[in-house]
Amino acid sequence: MRSATLPLLLLAVVVGLSTSDVRAQAAATVTLKGQVTCSSCWFEADRETTPYGSDADTKCAIRCAKGGVPGALAVTGIGETMLYLLESGTYTLGDDGKNWTDHTGHFVEVTGTIRKESGKQFVKVDSLKVLPASS
Repeated sequence: MRSATLPLLLLAVVVGLSTSDVRAQAAATVTLKGQVTCSSCWFEADRETTPYGSDADTKCAIRCAKGGVPGALAVTGIGETMLYLLESGTYTLGDDGKNWTDHTGHFVEVTGTIRKESGKQFVKVDSLKVLPASS
C-alpha cells in the first residue's frame, strides 16, 4: 500500500510544478509592435506584395468586427508574421471592449500578457500606443 502511494504523490508534485510553470510563463508581460488588423481580412491577400491598411481593408474590418470577428495584431518578424488575437485587459475600446477598428491599419505598440489556445495566439492588452507612420 505504501509503495503505491509514493509514485502517486510524486506524480502529483510533478504535475503541480508543470502547471505552475505554464501559468508563470503565460502570465509574463510582453511588449509587441505590429499592425492592428482584422483576423480574417488579413488573409485575403498576399501581405508581402499587398500591404494591409487600405480603405477597403478598413471597411472590411469594421464589417467583420460588427459580425463578431476579433481584431488582431500582426507582428512581422524575419520571414513570417504572427497574428495575436486582441483581448481587452486593462485597456479597452468601445462599449464591449472588443472594438479595435479605430486603430485598424495603424502600427501600434501593445503591452500585455499572451496565451495560446487551440493553436491561436492571444494578447490581453493592458496598454496601447499608436506609433508614428515611419515605425
